[in-house]
Amino acid sequence: MFLGLRTVIYPAPDLAALRDWYATTLGQAPYFDEPFYVGFQRRRLRTRSRSPRRSGSRARDLLGCG
Repeated sequence: MFLGLRTVIYPAPDLAALRDWYATTLGQAPYFDEPFYVGFQRRRLRTRSRSPRRSGSRARDLLGCG
């Protein structure tokens, strides 16, 4: 079973600048902050269909292909 994306790693030439940008953009401080790695907690993302809810699988509803 696919549980979703857990980790995304972006190489950064200026880690301090990118850390500050993400902290400002996400509105939260990193949970892990070292010279070699900066980690931010993920937040739950929710999606809503623009069309009225139809019966069917939840995955098809979320992907808009149902």
